[in-house]
Amino acid sequence: MIRLVHLLFIVFFLAVSSSSLASVANAGYSFKHYNTDNGLSQNTVRTIMQDNMGFMWFGTKDGLNRFDGTTFKLFKFSPDGELCDNVFHRIIQDRNNNIWVSTENGVYTYDVIKEVFHVFDKKTTDNLSVNGVVTDMVIDDSGDIWMSVESKGIFHYNLEEDVLNPHCS
Repeated sequence: MIRLVHLLFIVFFLAVSSSSLASVANAGYSFKHYNTDNGLSQNTVRTIMQDNMGFMWFGTKDGLNRFDGTTFKLFKFSPDGELCDNVFHRIIQDRNNNIWVSTENGVYTYDVIKEVFHVFDKKTTDNLSVNGVVTDMVIDDSGDIWMSVESKGIFHYNLEEDVLNPHCS
């Protein structure tokens, strides 16, 4: 009797599971793959972020791509341009809506209103700067930005006070 109950339970579970999976498959979700053939600057995407206006940002090994759902806008190094590197490691957005990107050659901020990049060239009181390979960035609960710089360590930028400090453990 117990085996029959177990068997009925398993049959019921499989029937419910398969009908749930079928409803998900028929829910109308569609996926589109993007690559260099349809607008992405490079197929190796290192970081992805959605900003508060809905744009998707893709940092690749050969350019920064902003996607509006239809087309890509490419931001890339040029001798007369604002960016000095094409390899992007991290993209974040601060509480002032500026986009921050870390690269193999420092950090840049993007003013979404003026649509221009600026080099983050703030220095600590000891004259240290965030340059070189910036492998990661995060924003803490206070809105401060923490940056990991290869061979230099961690830097803490207090956005409100506009102060950069090295972080010592």
